[in-house]
Amino acid sequence: MEIYLIRHGQINRNGTCEDYFYKLNDDGNLAAKNASLFVKRAVFDKSLNNILLSSNTIRTIQTSLYFSDALQLKINIVDNVHELDMGFNECKPKSEWLYVDDNNCFVSRDGMTYDQKFVTRHYKGESPYDVYMRVKVLENMIYSSDCDCMYIVGHGTSLRLLTMRLLEKDAKWFYDEELPSNCSIRKLTLNKRVTDNGYIWR
Repeated sequence: MEIYLIRHGQINRNGTCEDYFYKLNDDGNLAAKNASLFVKRAVFDKSLNNILLSSNTIRTIQTSLYFSDALQLKINIVDNVHELDMGFNECKPKSEWLYVDDNNCFVSRDGMTYDQKFVTRHYKGESPYDVYMRVKVLENMIYSSDCDCMYIVGHGTSLRLLTMRLLEKDAKWFYDEELPSNCSIRKLTLNKRVTDNGYIWR
């Protein structure tokens, strides 16, 4: 199976609405359209069994619509596989984010190991570990599917965590791995094990 991980198009995050409701801006719409046309031209084979999955946020559904139109595939919505508020919507530099531990006590990440950082969460939201556990539903869908190609439209952090699960990487890998750029497409191959083919569109 070929797996294509597609990050949603660009948005204008300004803290004026809940993270779920942000819509693609003009650049995001154009990039999503171009990415979908690239896939149609360079990757897609309509004779294969193809599946299109999308997170249930507005911007991922908007991005998925371009792929649905270009590839003539139905969008299958998967709930709750995106990261809930992890601090992004405060529109502050990460150095100013506030973190809490399992006891809801404020903590500093200075000097923490990668594993310790992985389980601390933004005081209003989630830890990477929380999302890591939730994207298991996508991992299960991948391993239980008999499709030839799966296109998954999601978010930067959740796609990175899904990749971490599929490649059996650790917390250090997560923090060393670059966040996918908007509308980037990463190709993975499942053949007994999952291998990373890198980005085919950025």
